[in-house]
Amino acid sequence: MSAQTIKSLTFSCKEMDQPPLSTKNYKYCAIIVTYNRVPNLQVINKSILEGTLDLLIISDNSGNKSLLDGIRQQFIPEKSNKYIIIENNSNLGISKAMNIALNEASKLGYNFAFLLDDDANISDDFFKLEKEMIENLINDGNKIGAVCPAVSNNFNHLGKQVKRYYASEVKRCITSGMLLNVSVAKYIGGYPESFFLGMADVEFTYRMYLNGFKIIRINRVLICQEFGKSIKSPLASFLVLPIRMLSFLNFNLNRFNDIIYYCPSYSPERINDIHIATISYQKEHTSPLLLNIRLFFERIINIYWHMMLYMLTHDNDYLKLNLRGQNEDQ
Repeated sequence: MSAQTIKSLTFSCKEMDQPPLSTKNYKYCAIIVTYNRVPNLQVINKSILEGTLDLLIISDNSGNKSLLDGIRQQFIPEKSNKYIIIENNSNLGISKAMNIALNEASKLGYNFAFLLDDDANISDDFFKLEKEMIENLINDGNKIGAVCPAVSNNFNHLGKQVKRYYASEVKRCITSGMLLNVSVAKYIGGYPESFFLGMADVEFTYRMYLNGFKIIRINRVLICQEFGKSIKSPLASFLVLPIRMLSFLNFNLNRFNDIIYYCPSYSPERINDIHIATISYQKEHTSPLLLNIRLFFERIINIYWHMMLYMLTHDNDYLKLNLRGQNEDQ
């Protein structure tokens, strides 16, 4: 029997009084949104064999048949019913692709979903540790939306604890590594499909927080991935220092869960997309009193980011700034 391939579905929002679960018979799946990259399934396959993980759902935005063949080659033949590939046939964006996969997980009765980027690197005990945490929290009566790891783009951090406290409550976290309560995702309306890529996870998890659901970061669980392509030259270390300081400060103040160690080099187009998405996020979640102040600092950060990468790469495209953002005056 081969792995299942299904068509895209629509993620629906359904009202419920108490999204947190009340039984211990939890079902766990993992979700990866892929786009022109074959993820490494080694740890996922090991967790499936051990019974820690029940199912892997891949929501593919590439429509690349050779890529999908490369993914299928990693499947465990005797566990072929533990894999589902959703072929979206085009790039729908991270939010819509994620909602499609979450809808499928919900239809199949899965209570929790591990969300992973296609370039994430995780330790062998990643799934086990996050499962233990979320079950203990929910069984103690907490309204838990998600648990998450700390995330670093320094691969020497993999498997290391980054804070002396076992866990901390945060207001936002990135998608990669999140263990999500599927019923809470449905309750708050899923990922924001108006956010194609940048800031989608920040908006989604902050909306979870605003709805009264806790997000718990497990400080002993740390995954690694590159944010764009990491630049590791001495000049990059100097230029990225303010961002690294802000990243560590945010982590220590329990606001977020990523640590920028090396300079992340996104394309000029991707940086402008992030800038536009950040403006949209600020408009949606910032009071009128603070909005102009935050938009001002966002423009300063955008200028700094472009100039820093121009100095590192000498690519003139980084000098093409989008200071205001698309539809900002609307």
